[in-house]
Amino acid sequence: MRSRSRAGVAAELRQLSTDRRLRWILALAVGCSAIGGLVHAAIAAQLPGIDAIELQTAVVSRGAATQLAVVLLMSVAVAGRYRDGSWLQLALAEPRPSRRLLTAAAPALSASVLLALVSAASATAAAALVSRIDPPSLALATCLHVAVTTIWALWTLCLAHASRSPMLTLAIGAGLPIVVEPAAAGLLTQADLAGLRWAMPGHALRVLAELPATGGALLQPVPPEALPAALGTVIVCTAVLAAIAWLRLRGSQPR
Repeated sequence: MRSRSRAGVAAELRQLSTDRRLRWILALAVGCSAIGGLVHAAIAAQLPGIDAIELQTAVVSRGAATQLAVVLLMSVAVAGRYRDGSWLQLALAEPRPSRRLLTAAAPALSASVLLALVSAASATAAAALVSRIDPPSLALATCLHVAVTTIWALWTLCLAHASRSPMLTLAIGAGLPIVVEPAAAGLLTQADLAGLRWAMPGHALRVLAELPATGGALLQPVPPEALPAALGTVIVCTAVLAAIAWLRLRGSQPR
């Protein structure tokens, strides 16, 4: 059983590595991250006394275009397979839903980590054109970025399996952090309920990624009460999305 699962993971990795659409997603992540890193570094260059860790956190966490790239990846490599029928091969090879989910998750999460590393490197390289990079700060910011990206990738992976729709995966995965959450955060702030915004998924991940940035010159420092709310949101969202995806995989498979 284990050898069959390993063979399934290897086959999924080969299929993903030969998909030309992944190369376009990688190119998009590199280009957008370079622009984002350069912009944040240029803004930081106008601010006096900014800490190295705050600068590098801003460049990697907010400059890197990893979040959108991961959503595109899951829309194409996971949800898209339900549309073209290729998911049926894995469904027949792994009859247990938990093994199907794990077999499909390993390649997708590995590709997401690759996107995180490449995006962080691209943003940092562009930022180095206008600012000095501190290696210890870079290492810490990149590690947190990879960890947060892995959580985000797991969420969007489960969303792709639950929806089985590339467009719905893209709409929710991109619309939630880009449109819905900023609007909701603004409304909560106006209603004197700003502390509740840390319980939103995108803000919770931002808390974890920007935890070391305490200077306050470029990024808003994470308040003490935000960390428990963020951790609780991450745990609840992970459990709920994994359960929904597992229940969806237990049902009838697409033919």
